[in-house]
Amino acid sequence: MALGAVRPFSLSYTTGTEWLERSDQLIRFVSKYVVNLFPVGPTWLPTPTNKSGLRHALSVANVYVSLDPASTIDNSCLSDPTSRKGHFQDAVSCPKMTKDKENQGDIIGLSYSTVLQCKYGLRIDIYFYGDCEEVFLSHVYSQLHHYVSMTCDDVRVGVLLHFPITIDSKNMEERLEGDLGQRFDGDCYSVTRVVQYRSEFPQARL
Repeated sequence: MALGAVRPFSLSYTTGTEWLERSDQLIRFVSKYVVNLFPVGPTWLPTPTNKSGLRHALSVANVYVSLDPASTIDNSCLSDPTSRKGHFQDAVSCPKMTKDKENQGDIIGLSYSTVLQCKYGLRIDIYFYGDCEEVFLSHVYSQLHHYVSMTCDDVRVGVLLHFPITIDSKNMEERLEGDLGQRFDGDCYSVTRVVQYRSEFPQARL
């Protein structure tokens, strides 16, 4: 199965905390991309990369996880969220347990998002950890579907995407432009790589 067909599942606070108690798999995955701290929320709150920090992220953010299809017991819920003429489909909310919970390769993508009410609409911050562009796209669409499904049609939405520089930002901008529109260039948001803000997190490697 192509990675582009791997659809993330929604990770609730209850399911996520249970996962953290039985395994350090989530911590090990996030630790591949950050050191000590990772940002959460629209204020980029530095959060420790441990059980406490991940529990906090689960409590304040909308979290999705993608698992390697080769390491899952049941792949019946995996599908492409953009296959319907490029539009959003319903997000999958049934987590798949892996055969080997200690296999670091089982998780291939993790994202979390928060929303902030602004003067002119909503600002949505989506943070993604992973290396595959197709998995990243599936997380973006799944995250946005969550907000689109409960937001009025006339509300303006600004989306800030934060992801590792191993993913080609220019390519992602071109692929997302059809659904999300062009990148906004302003006084505050004129860069496409989150790593340019690294100086605000001296202990973090984004």
